[in-house]
Amino acid sequence: MSSPVATLTLNPAIDIAYCVKQLVSGVKTEATEFLCDPGGNGINVSRALKLLGVPAHTCCVLAGKSGAMLRAMLEEEVDSLEVVEAEGLTRFNCTVDQRRPPEEFKIKGIGPSVTESVFQQISEQFRERAGIGYGVLTGSMPPGWDTTAYIELSGQLRDQGARAVIDTGGSVLKEITRTRPFLVKPNQAELEEISGLTLKTIEAVAEQARKLQEDGVENVAVSLGCDGAVLATPENSYYGNAPQVSYRCSVGSGDAFLAGLLAGFIVGAEPEAVLQRGLACGSGTTAQKGSRLFDASRLEEFETVIHVRRLDI
Repeated sequence: MSSPVATLTLNPAIDIAYCVKQLVSGVKTEATEFLCDPGGNGINVSRALKLLGVPAHTCCVLAGKSGAMLRAMLEEEVDSLEVVEAEGLTRFNCTVDQRRPPEEFKIKGIGPSVTESVFQQISEQFRERAGIGYGVLTGSMPPGWDTTAYIELSGQLRDQGARAVIDTGGSVLKEITRTRPFLVKPNQAELEEISGLTLKTIEAVAEQARKLQEDGVENVAVSLGCDGAVLATPENSYYGNAPQVSYRCSVGSGDAFLAGLLAGFIVGAEPEAVLQRGLACGSGTTAQKGSRLFDASRLEEFETVIHVRRLDI
């Protein structure tokens, strides 16, 4: 039996996406396509893990009629749903995909307020479901909260014997190393922010990832967008290219990348295979419209063109 996996989403959303020919100021623009999917980083990780055949407990805070709508959507897309209700309304996020000229516009909604009581309830459920397995902490926080809460949660996971998987940025990324998480996933800009350096080469990225790993993180994965990703493990560092896909939308690609990495680690795959699977999931998601995730049937096709090399850094 595999180790349990739990994801935490404190500020979930319903993601809506419109495809339009062109936005014109002051003119009501007719959409050519409309999509509506569950949203929130932890929720996206759970959705991706289900596509990969990895069961996960999805712990989230829902509010009001929009929360009820999101619950109904999630019951079809995740394996196990754990909900704590809050006052207010679960937020909506919106993406507009413009065709001429090709541009992507994103609007981030405002979530409901979350009381200390609600936070404690969902946190306890999350830690209980993670057990001595994996706990995924990612995504934005509700109004009035900030991601420093992840530091305490990561430490609690460690204390109970679980492995924390973290996707957050800013100063929290550097501070969270003291809780010795299993995996962190900064992007290049976030790594440059905490290092104070402009990282112009793959090797420079790998060197800073190694420093973060030596500060207490077991594994560091740095996403580089269309340039691929770097993975630093205790044994070595690795670089993999991103497969060329027909780009449609970036929403959820980082979450899919993280889910692919985690799925590989869970089954004990070699680092090269872990990075390949993560890149295939992330790139496959950018080929989908709106918040749709990768097509699992195409992952092996993508992996054949992802080449991973050791960096010896």
